[in-house]
Amino acid sequence: MRIAQEMNYKLPAGVPRWQLPLTLPPSYSIEQHLYSAADLTVIIPVKDDPAGLSETLYALNELHAGVRPARVIVVDDGSSDAGLGASAEVRKASEAGLVVEACVQGVNRGPAAARNRGAELASTQWLWFLDAGVRPDTDYLEAITDHGHVCPAVAWTGPITSDPTGLFASYYTAQSTLSPPAQPDGQLDGFVTASVVINRAAFEAVGGFDERFRRAACEDLDLGLRLRPHGKIRYAADLLVRHRFREDEQDFRRRFRRYGFGFFQFGAKWQQNMEPWPVVARIDDPVHRQLAGMQYEELWNGWREAQAVDEAAKSEGAGLLS
Repeated sequence: MRIAQEMNYKLPAGVPRWQLPLTLPPSYSIEQHLYSAADLTVIIPVKDDPAGLSETLYALNELHAGVRPARVIVVDDGSSDAGLGASAEVRKASEAGLVVEACVQGVNRGPAAARNRGAELASTQWLWFLDAGVRPDTDYLEAITDHGHVCPAVAWTGPITSDPTGLFASYYTAQSTLSPPAQPDGQLDGFVTASVVINRAAFEAVGGFDERFRRAACEDLDLGLRLRPHGKIRYAADLLVRHRFREDEQDFRRRFRRYGFGFFQFGAKWQQNMEPWPVVARIDDPVHRQLAGMQYEELWNGWREAQAVDEAAKSEGAGLLS
């Protein structure tokens, strides 16, 4: 698994790539076919983002008639308004014809725990994890069932583009921030949970998301690695979704600081050196070079924060992953 590539770093010549364990525990295949949208439940974790949730629910309501998921489960992860905003958006979507329900958690436990809670409430064979602010194409479900008829898998994903366009969104797109690289045969080693459809049997076999990843960072890579022994994680170019990014520097910095924190956790769990490498802008202009430097700075800030938290916890006999 090419972690350096997935994290969008260009390594200096002669520097070996980080490698995840090549020998994984013996396992068995839990690949399944996906024949119908009725076999699928959408799970959306949300915290303090009713506007993003509204966009996603609207897009789900715009999916082609007759090809709809069994239901949509929105899990509010301890929003500051006690879930009132999310619940209001769920009511509006329900009145518009979407089969949707809200689960409000009074305490913020992180997106990994919120997704697990949604999976517990679902009863279908497939789970479609979507983030608030993500909009699938209107023919997404036709596309995935066409593929699923032919190819069994443990998970399906596709390209994630930035929307709307802007300075920061163009940088995310250029750096492929949310697009894990596909192998030539259309298979992946991992995925990004902005949009991924996972076989429930495989999801339950590996214990779902690791809830010790309290922030939205690397919990998806971790799950992908644990799913890999159970079958193929497939990529299809027509499983397109559009991701809304906030166009401001503060959000940009928070995002990569969060990723840096997750890198430390991921490395600690899998015993890999995940220290950030200098980020190289894929578009060689002054703005993108400046953003690449800012990204690298915040990755290190997040890494050091996680390291300090881990050291403090260990001094009390615990640890970041305890």
